Amino acid sequence: VQLHGGLPFAETSSAYLDGATHAAVDAGADLVIGHHPHVVQGFEFYKDTLIAHSLGNFVFDQDFLSTHPSIVLRTVFEGDELVEATVYPVMVDNYRPVAVGGDAAARILRQVNEASLQAATAIRLPDRRVGSSPVAGGATASVVVDNGRGRIVATTDTARTSFSLDPQQPLELGAALLTIDDSTAGLAIGRDLFGYGDLEDVQADGTVAGGLEWSIPPNSLEVDEASPAGPWTVRLDRSTQNVTDTSARTAARVSLPAHRWFSEDGLPIDGNATYSVRGWARRQGSGIPFVRVSYYKFDDTDPTRAPESKAIETIDLELPAVNDGQWHDLWVDLPLPPGGANAALVAVGLSPPASRSGTVWIDGFDVVEWRWADQLPDGIWVPADYVMAPAGGSVTLTTS
Repeated sequence: VQLHGGLPFAETSSAYLDGATHAAVDAGADLVIGHHPHVVQGFEFYKDTLIAHSLGNFVFDQDFLSTHPSIVLRTVFEGDELVEATVYPVMVDNYRPVAVGGDAAARILRQVNEASLQAATAIRLPDRRVGSSPVAGGATASVVVDNGRGRIVATTDTARTSFSLDPQQPLELGAALLTIDDSTAGLAIGRDLFGYGDLEDVQADGTVAGGLEWSIPPNSLEVDEASPAGPWTVRLDRSTQNVTDTSARTAARVSLPAHRWFSEDGLPIDGNATYSVRGWARRQGSGIPFVRVSYYKFDDTDPTRAPESKAIETIDLELPAVNDGQWHDLWVDLPLPPGGANAALVAVGLSPPASRSGTVWIDGFDVVEWRWADQLPDGIWVPADYVMAPAGGSVTLTTS
């Protein structure tokens, strides 16, 4: 049974749709597939029957980064018994589905696993946006990564992993998933909102080239085996003959949600987020490298009207890259404009030099959302690309 419903762009399924999918199983469905939210959601087993809440977009023209990850679900039945269920990660690349591997596949599988483990329901907020609200209950399905694919199982695979933290220094975890409990007290948790900053060739599209989800000037992709974030990099050149900046940016807008978690009546129950950019940079010659952020307010709360997108402002922040030809790990804080914004295009660029010429190489470009674990609801699962503690120390965290 296929059901078209649910709240658009919600990270979790709604209570109403859960009632409909369960009713389909009660009526005899052997498999239930949901679609319409335009984003990937999770899986559950209800009375031993698999329910896919949303497989995301497949062929679609939405120019928002969160709508591009997708999945293909393959099920194997012996008669009416489900033998195996496998998820294949896909990206909607230039409005067409392309199979992906590497870090892109890992991020999509983490997203599906998070939504499957989450004891939460999607709700419509008073301003007609959507959010997640914690509910009682536990996970009935999880996604186990297996050679670039995901196996849907009826168990939860968790581990207790120890980390050593330096004071005020972000520790990179990769595509980790953490549960909020006593062990996360005092931690800041960073989620990479971009996800494709390593520029690697992850698409099975018949073309050897990196830069998925980037908008890059022609001939600016370059291989540098010495790059700490992988061989594919962006190279930007300027000379005194140039009169304008050059830049490479995220191909689609990155969502900047002020809050992700809400009470049943729609009030936020998590703290305000802060944002920063992390990137590896190598610089030679003159010219000033910069981070450029174009902020937007995006409104799609009225289903009877086309979404509205209003440009708020664009700011440039200097990227403090040392002019020594070596790779350096850099962080830049992103201030939100007065009045706020909920989306942004983020770019890295190089200005024309006052004399001669300059070059900057960029790799490992992340747009990080920071939230304090103490301000998040207990028991939820959160993506954690980075963790940080003011005083440093050692922590042991529950991961999936």
